[in-house]
Amino acid sequence: MAQLFGMTLGVLIVALALKDKVENGGVYSGNFAVLCPADPDPPLEGKTKRCSSTGVALETFIIETAVTFIFVSVICNVKFLNDPKSTVATGLTVGLTLTGLIIISGAESGGCINTAVGLVQSIFQHILFKNRADQEEHEIPGFASLPIYVIAPTLGGVLAGFFHLLNAKNVTA
Repeated sequence: MAQLFGMTLGVLIVALALKDKVENGGVYSGNFAVLCPADPDPPLEGKTKRCSSTGVALETFIIETAVTFIFVSVICNVKFLNDPKSTVATGLTVGLTLTGLIIISGAESGGCINTAVGLVQSIFQHILFKNRADQEEHEIPGFASLPIYVIAPTLGGVLAGFFHLLNAKNVTA
């Protein structure tokens, strides 16, 4: 619940920051990071990444599940294997892992890695892009891909939790 509140607050802050850049009666005309399955075709010249609502859903689901699994596994193992007081090493490990996973998965799936991010970002981009002038050229799936970004990170986190339980039993045995 706190993550949803934090994401919503963050979206509102971004919306206020973009208020001066909105044109044409509520249509945002600039570039914005979009959470969507990537279109396998290259974008048109001078245009941003296109979204695809067909053909890449399974790939996006697998990517999001895998990167969330890796991220949660790193968090669990760092917490379990390190002294809780070693906050600098723990913070660097978690932060660099998150950064690397977003860089790796961002171009293909958007790099969600968190159910709250998937939920709030989908709502935000639907509101932001719903009247965009070039919507036909750049489909913004809005809620079409929402199940991917809610179920895949949840599944990845649950699998990582089970993996950690099995790993913890083997380490202590």
